[in-house]
Amino acid sequence: DSENKYFWRMNSRRMEAEVVRDSILYLSGQLDLTRGGPEIPETDGETVPRRSLYFRNTPNEKMGMLEVFDVADPNSCYQRKESVVPHQSLAMMNSGLTLDNARLIAEQLSATDGDFVIAAFETVLSRRPTDAEVVRCQTFLQQHEKLLNEDATEKFLAGGTARRAPAADPEMRARENLVHVLLLHNDFVTVR
Repeated sequence: DSENKYFWRMNSRRMEAEVVRDSILYLSGQLDLTRGGPEIPETDGETVPRRSLYFRNTPNEKMGMLEVFDVADPNSCYQRKESVVPHQSLAMMNSGLTLDNARLIAEQLSATDGDFVIAAFETVLSRRPTDAEVVRCQTFLQQHEKLLNEDATEKFLAGGTARRAPAADPEMRARENLVHVLLLHNDFVTVR
């Protein structure tokens, strides 16, 4: 049934723009689920944790991150296009909202008992990592922590809109970076 004629499975698709943003906030426990209220300026999308549907979306005023992920077009009766393009991952990578929440998720997962890599995969990607993924992630954490400990060169100041500073502890900083990478993973934005 390669054409899914009998609907025995769901075809994979990318999450809608608003769901991507709201999912990041939800995973860190920051999503404000308050119902109703006035529309919020789209310029506050990186800092206000309200659900994405409350932000202004007009032909001239769209939240940048949502626009990259094909937010509903007000000029076309709010129809959606669906694209999967490299700049979507770049937008997430450079988003202050994504960075801040990755750091918060890593902090929350580090406070629990158990294997950090498995917990990060289950939290962010809703699946257990393969054995190969566990090995790669543990290797990354060890090498990245070592690199951060050894690197005494002067650092460039971080740019962007992130409000939460990266951890000073190299082990925690490596964990924050791993969670950030998982948020950029295709499995995070794909509904299967």
